[in-house]
Amino acid sequence: MIITDLVNTGMPLIRYDTGDVARALPTPARSCGCRFDGLPLMSAVVGRFADFFVRNDGSRFVGLDVPGMRMAERGWVKQIQYIQTDIDAVTVRLIRGRVFSEELYPYIQNEVDHVFKSPVKLTFTFVESIPRIRSGKFMYSTCQVPSQKIAELSQGLRS
Repeated sequence: MIITDLVNTGMPLIRYDTGDVARALPTPARSCGCRFDGLPLMSAVVGRFADFFVRNDGSRFVGLDVPGMRMAERGWVKQIQYIQTDIDAVTVRLIRGRVFSEELYPYIQNEVDHVFKSPVKLTFTFVESIPRIRSGKFMYSTCQVPSQKIAELSQGLRS
């Protein structure tokens, strides 16, 4: 989804790539009333940009499937980020919450093993902040497994 402020005539048209995915309203849709009438209108945001993680059998799943929101709601963490560094290894970057507990470790391990469908070596790293990507978005999950390794696993799926 690319967003542009069409109402502010005092500024140049600046396009901002949000990394989100949206559904367009069917044409002909009602007008938004701006001077760029005729451009597609958005009906709803239907997804967020996230890296895919790779299981040891070569299958992929969206990194947003790993746990996070429940831990933030419970106050265990302020922010969490998962970085897949190898097929069976994930670094978990954490900003401690107000009620951080050691019980968090087995909880995360169990949840990650569940979505990966096999044991995964977790490395926990506590940080003061988690940087945003160039677009300004926070990447909840990032896959840093070399593409060659992913391609080799994917070949195994096709055989």
